[in-house]
Order: sequence, then structure tokens, then C-alpha cells
Amino acid sequence: MKLSYKTNPGLGVNDTLRVKPTVVDTVFEEIKQAIIYGQFPPGKQLVQSELVSWLGASRTAVREALNRLAADSLVELIPNRGAFVSALSVPEAKELYALRNALEQLLAPRIIESASPEHVQVLRRYLDWAAKLLDEIENDESPSGERAFRELVKSNHQFHMELIGMAESRLLGELLERTYDALHRYRITYTRFVPHTGRRTHDEHLRIYDAVVNRDVVALQEAMRTHVMLAEQKLLPCIEEWTGGTSGEE
Repeated sequence: MKLSYKTNPGLGVNDTLRVKPTVVDTVFEEIKQAIIYGQFPPGKQLVQSELVSWLGASRTAVREALNRLAADSLVELIPNRGAFVSALSVPEAKELYALRNALEQLLAPRIIESASPEHVQVLRRYLDWAAKLLDEIENDESPSGERAFRELVKSNHQFHMELIGMAESRLLGELLERTYDALHRYRITYTRFVPHTGRRTHDEHLRIYDAVVNRDVVALQEAMRTHVMLAEQKLLPCIEEWTGGTSGEE
């Protein structure tokens, strides 16, 4: 493969548990990251021949990856037209946030039950990493500020992925990971264009971290619920403005 995208800096306790990916897995991940980080914007046609050239993969691997992306609602396969990046929409965002909240409430007791000192240390490292990046973003308008922004998005995502790993629930973890991926392309635009969201998000992550450290299930559930609610309240008006309505379709 020509690309080797890494989603985290190797801080996680659970990284060693990951199975070596297949070619299709790698192609799927590369295209998915391009979608959720905005390199492939909503509505963009994904031409198989171009993806084959970009990734250095076979057409079969690209086709299978696109089918998996369609199953995750990141890509729309239109007969006789091809594959397109799915549009953003208010109804989808509402459903995704409701699903995320429900799944995280189920996950919280498992996180508290399984949390180890090593897990807590990893969460702290992600928080420290994010704080450093926020300082760079707030004090630097040079191109390195854009790099720091992208690293911040990754750090925040990995903070939540570490929480999933702590819970040791394969089914809940898979459902939440798919939900996070679907929401991620909404969040990255929201974080970029809505003022001060990076610092606010960091403060909310600190409250989640404190609840884990104190092994307080009720506080963790409340911190997670508030985190989702505030993000949704800020994001939905932005989506309505960007899409000009509720569907996101032209």
C-alpha cells in the first residue's frame, strides 16, 4: 500500500490486542479516514480507478472496501452512477447522537469495573497531548497550527477509543466505534468552525477522566451524557446552516 495512516501515537493499552489487518481492511481504513477527516467531502464521487491508483491496491479490494463503507453509511452506492460520499444531514446527526448516548450509558459501568492504573495513565497521556496541541493551536496561526488541529482531532478520538477498550465489551465496542466514525466527519467540521470548542471538549474530557479515576459510575454517566448533549446542541444549528435544511441532499 502507498499509504500507512496511523490513528494514534501508540499510547493505548489495548493497541497490542489488534489483529494484523488484511489488504481490504487497510484500503477500507484509508478511504474511511479520508472521508471522516474531510479529504473526501460529502457528495464526492469515489471513482474506483482513481482509488486503485491512489492506494496501489487491486480493484477487487477497493470494491469490497466501498461495500463495507456503504454498510457503515459513509458511502452511498448508486446503481449506474457509482459510489459517493454520503451527505451530512440533521436527522442522521440526531440519530447518531442518540445512539452514542445510549451506548455510552451502557458502557460506563463496564469502564469503571475494568479500569486499571495502566488505563488511567493512558487516558492522562491523551489529555496531556491534547492540552499541548491546544496551546499550539491557540498561539500559532502558521501552517503548523493546521497540523496541530488534525492531531488534536486524533487525540480526542483516541481518548474515546481507549475508553471503549477499557470496557472489554466487543459488541458494545464495535457498535460505538461505528457510531463514532459516522459522527467524526460532523465533529471535525464543527471543531474547526465553531469557536473555542477544542478547549471546551478538553474540559469535558477532564470530567470524564476524573470520574474514571474516582471509580464513580454515576459521575461518569453524567459526564458522558453532558458531553454528548453539549456537542449536539452546538453542532445541529451548524448542520442546518451548511445543508440549508434537514436532508443535506442537493
